[in-house]
Amino acid sequence: MTLVIGILLLTLGFVLVFLELMIPSFGVIGFLSAGCFVAALILAFTHSVTAGAVFVGLICVGLPLVVWLWVRIFPRTALGRRMILQGPSEAARPGADGLQKFLGRRGRAKTQLRPAGIALFDGEPVDVVAEGKVLEPGCAVQVVEVSGNRVVVRPVTDGAGP
Repeated sequence: MTLVIGILLLTLGFVLVFLELMIPSFGVIGFLSAGCFVAALILAFTHSVTAGAVFVGLICVGLPLVVWLWVRIFPRTALGRRMILQGPSEAARPGADGLQKFLGRRGRAKTQLRPAGIALFDGEPVDVVAEGKVLEPGCAVQVVEVSGNRVVVRPVTDGAGP
């Protein structure tokens, strides 16, 4: 009979660990689950040393398994979808390939470039870094280097705008 109660306490302990991960209880549910595990271990070792060793093994394997299941299941729940931010789409993340198209193009500084700011290339805003001095808004610029997500511009000196 003590082993059956131990199994029930062990199961309740795992359920409480899962609930602790789902419900912010500031550790109250976690404390209760730890109490269930301790009581289950006491009952199992009271029954036999083998049963106690099995319970220890189940706890050592079961706790990481419960946490892994929670990590896999929680983001798919309605609450998880509301709590976990979604990353930006691929279109919103310009990589080096997406910015290479600006190499050599001319545009105008939208903000003051000191040295970083925003420039417009055919109406498309791009974060840029100016070479050298501070450039005022409206200044004609040309992209001279694209390195990763860094677009380097310099002022156009031949008088021709974009």
